Amino acid sequence: MADNEYAFPKDVYKQLQWSTIVAHEMIKSGYNSILGHLENPPMNDLSNFLGYCAVWADIVEKHHGVEERFLFPLLGKKLDFSHELEQHKPIHEGINKVVAFLKKAKVDHSKFDAAALRELMAAFKDVLFIHLDDEIQDLSPERLQVFTEGELKEISDGLDNEARKEGGLLDVLPFAFGHIPVEYKPYFPAGLPGFIRNFLLPYVIVPIHGGWWKYCPRKP
Repeated sequence: MADNEYAFPKDVYKQLQWSTIVAHEMIKSGYNSILGHLENPPMNDLSNFLGYCAVWADIVEKHHGVEERFLFPLLGKKLDFSHELEQHKPIHEGINKVVAFLKKAKVDHSKFDAAALRELMAAFKDVLFIHLDDEIQDLSPERLQVFTEGELKEISDGLDNEARKEGGLLDVLPFAFGHIPVEYKPYFPAGLPGFIRNFLLPYVIVPIHGGWWKYCPRKP
């Protein structure tokens, strides 16, 4: 890994695991944040809170979508990722129920029930968190040694392109900066231009949905 253990690694065999660690920490942090707010739900600010929750659900779906259509098929040529794909199924079902709940509550705030949303999310917490940990182990540098450096670089570069296709500059990026461990913030996402990181994000992008980000554990 790079001299700084939190920086994007120069070793191509460590890059996929590094990116996955940061993404999964963000997903866990978002889940825990939502559950925490549901203990004392912001009934006078539901529009913003629902928007915040919806971004989290969208991130999980996009993350798994890129894995299923791009990453796992390529890695699956030499490694078995059927376990991860099986884990995705109940998570996807759970997220779908959360999204349906959020959509109804967005249209009619009287449909919002904090206990019901907490129950929906609790139903897939175990499989979600186990999956997030399992996948990090299954992307270990040691396991990826079956690929050449060139193959892994092509996969890693392609994964970055797929992620960019998903968009998310106005929502995923500020959500990420409000949830990833602070040690990773100067380096994630890898290759993000300084102009975006230091100017566009804090002064242009974050204010667009500023009401959502008040529910982040830390300032984006």
